[in-house]
Amino acid sequence: MRPQEKCLTMTCEQSTCIKGVFGVSSFDPYLLPDANVLDNCFREKNPDSLQEHETFFSGLRIRELIDDPLAGKFDYDYLQRIHCYIFQDLYPSWAGTTRTIPTAKKEHLLKGKSVKYANPGKEGSEIESAAGVVFNQLEQDSYLLNLDRKAFCEALAMFLSKLWLIHPFREGNTRTIMVMCYHITLQAKYRMSLKYVDKMHDNLRDSLVNSTLGDSKKLRSFLFVAIDKDDRSKNLRQKMLARLQS
Repeated sequence: MRPQEKCLTMTCEQSTCIKGVFGVSSFDPYLLPDANVLDNCFREKNPDSLQEHETFFSGLRIRELIDDPLAGKFDYDYLQRIHCYIFQDLYPSWAGTTRTIPTAKKEHLLKGKSVKYANPGKEGSEIESAAGVVFNQLEQDSYLLNLDRKAFCEALAMFLSKLWLIHPFREGNTRTIMVMCYHITLQAKYRMSLKYVDKMHDNLRDSLVNSTLGDSKKLRSFLFVAIDKDDRSKNLRQKMLARLQS
């Protein structure tokens, strides 16, 4: 794989749980007790410094996953393992775990309001149930295999939109889900340009927000530009596919 394609180092604005802004609980067990930043193994309290750490370590782990996917079938457990792998260096106490509190993030398309993400329910049970429905549908759809490029992008957009709306994790949802989508694309014998995804990540997010409002046209178009036939060597593709299917 060409080095410039191994990107997906999207930074993020940490989501919030502050009552009065989004109307959700002010208690957030994922924060450091004495600072308004996510609990991290560096005990870093400066948001800018923490984001620098997160960008570096998550980008490093994502590049590893692109070259060497985790083994297993595409289900919620697989998504959790991706999240755990990406954020193991920074958030080991909760990486890969289903969020147990409401979450929200300001979106300029919504004039500062947030998408209404899935309610976690008791210990994240509602999130896991909702994710199970999405992955069951993916399995029924034969993991989007044997589709032409247009049909594949349309089906992937629907899967991506539904899973993103659930927002299973406290932080890092878009990156985690896009890594899984990269692997789904690979298994379908297509290739997603992570260089394009990384460069156009603001457009991706806006497209995702629009999709939650019932308009998935921009998301389908985004994916159609990002995804093309897989032109890598047959041996490399077969090696990576075997890893995914083991």
